[in-house]
Amino acid sequence: MKNKLASLLLILSFAAVPAFAQLLREGEGFEWKGFYFNPEASAAGAYDDRVVMVSDTEAEGDYYSEVAAGLGVRNLPARYNFTASGRYGYRTYGEFSELDNDFYTLNAALGTSEGKFNWKFLTDYSKKLDYSTAYNANTGTGPDSILANEPNTRFLVTGSVSYAAPLSEKTSLVPEYSLTHYNQEFEGARGTAEWQIHSVAVPMKYAISDKTAVLLGGAGSMQVNKEEAGRIGTVYIGAESRATEKTTYSVNVGYSIVDYEISGEDQGFVSDANVVWRPTSKVNAYVFGGNRFQPGYGGGEARLVYRAGYGAGWTPADQWDFGAQILHDYQQAIGETNPDQYGEDIRHFLNARAGYKLTRWAELALTARYVVDQIEVNQTVVSARLDCRF
Repeated sequence: MKNKLASLLLILSFAAVPAFAQLLREGEGFEWKGFYFNPEASAAGAYDDRVVMVSDTEAEGDYYSEVAAGLGVRNLPARYNFTASGRYGYRTYGEFSELDNDFYTLNAALGTSEGKFNWKFLTDYSKKLDYSTAYNANTGTGPDSILANEPNTRFLVTGSVSYAAPLSEKTSLVPEYSLTHYNQEFEGARGTAEWQIHSVAVPMKYAISDKTAVLLGGAGSMQVNKEEAGRIGTVYIGAESRATEKTTYSVNVGYSIVDYEISGEDQGFVSDANVVWRPTSKVNAYVFGGNRFQPGYGGGEARLVYRAGYGAGWTPADQWDFGAQILHDYQQAIGETNPDQYGEDIRHFLNARAGYKLTRWAELALTARYVVDQIEVNQTVVSARLDCRF
């Protein structure tokens, strides 16, 4: 039934093209009552060489196909920014039909775009069938807090409010409060991960120039999950800049002291860095990295999570585009009371793609993913996909 529904969505998306043809603008979809709408549809065929582990050192692969359809919406430039999107798809395997499954996402974001008083709200509900490691250099949003190679459903809600209070011509105090609710349910043995994080930060910002500022401040947070609550205090220093029209960056380095009811106490340096470089209209690159304390899950202890990633894109011609992303992930139970709880291995994720624009709306892409994780057999997935975005 679900497979038929996904196919129907795909057919309807393509069938709708003639009706919207006069309204569509390249890259903008169609406009209606102050909003832009972007329909999309895709079909893919892939081969995964690690679909099922038949022993600790041996895996079996399989071919699978996917169809999906979705719709995105955003408002015209205004004081408030609004975006939303929804997508539904279905995956069908050749040999292991018992693994056939659907995947979907539904999200929305609303917030202010400028001014001293700013707020934003984001909600995302999605189901994924394997690792989700993508990083968006434009928004700074990255991989899931828990990376899993099994079907899982995640519900995320975040909100924040801040106010830039001027102290002098170049100095301002920017208090901020944020709340995050995270829920992730796994179809495997991991169970459920759920927590809430309340954070208050009070940075002092000093503008060195119109484009660059340094920050000095402190932050406190309360993390609560099903098993325990934890408190974190952090002092930090940082900088943020649009150094040139081609380069932007932000970096923060701090020291945190944590106290969890069950996991115990710990302390150490934490960091967060992001650099985006666009030397030409055809080339872009990014690098990000950092580490932070996060709640445990599945009855496990709190953990210190390290992440580092980098990627680049190249568009040598209007029809061609190439890109690659690499992510490294390492997690450690705090206090060293159970050092093997999260595997104690650095995981590596490599994604690459080559795309060719067939028409104004259709693109054919070849993609590859290579995973080195705690499983003895590394994973390689190659696919060919057709994406239509209007």
